[in-house]
Amino acid sequence: MKGLRQLVEKEHCDINFRDGYYWTPLMCAAFAGKKEAVSYLLKRGAAWVGVCETRGKDALTLAEEGGHQEVVTLLQDSLNSQPEASQPRTQPLEKKYCNVCKTQYQEDSTDTHERSTVHLFNKKKKLPSTYYAIPEHNVGFKMMLKEGWNRESGLGPEGTGRKFPVQTVLKRDQRGLGFHSDQKPKVTHFAANDTLAVIGPQTKHVRTERVATVSRKEERRKEAKTKAWERDLRTYMNIDL
Repeated sequence: MKGLRQLVEKEHCDINFRDGYYWTPLMCAAFAGKKEAVSYLLKRGAAWVGVCETRGKDALTLAEEGGHQEVVTLLQDSLNSQPEASQPRTQPLEKKYCNVCKTQYQEDSTDTHERSTVHLFNKKKKLPSTYYAIPEHNVGFKMMLKEGWNRESGLGPEGTGRKFPVQTVLKRDQRGLGFHSDQKPKVTHFAANDTLAVIGPQTKHVRTERVATVSRKEERRKEAKTKAWERDLRTYMNIDL
């Protein structure tokens, strides 16, 4: 309330100001259930009868949707105390003419109409250029443009041919052609001079020793163990080696 009084009484802000959704301060306070703020705004002359947001709802309807019965009662009492209470709460919107749509519209504001689907469709805004996943400084791309290729149509004199480059999968194994792969095809894989393009798949190699090699090593270990036992025994018995 302190901030509200500051804005209204000292800074003299417009008490019926509307935001982009056509909400007034009284609508915000009513929907939030701020009874004290609603009472203050009404005493300061805030208008709400016939004042609707973009969906046609006024402060009383918003307070009902928010479930704030005290605010609803406060607004109804203020309505009954006005001499023009017999007037309808909502009034038909004034029709305006749009030069782009070539028709009349009944939106609350011009900004609301210009954001509508009908208006955006009638503007016929130019679509963004096609993205081919190949940089425009590519030599082949420049050569095709120089030869008269239209990037917004397919190949061929009639423009009915293929439009996008063939998507491929970089083969990095020794399996046969046609082998099923889970990799997703792409137009390009690597940039120019990228060393990752020639690196093979990373596989873990487990070295396994053959039976003959294991037997030979085991035989040498036993022989060395026997010689060590014999050396220790001769040392213990003081026998010259």
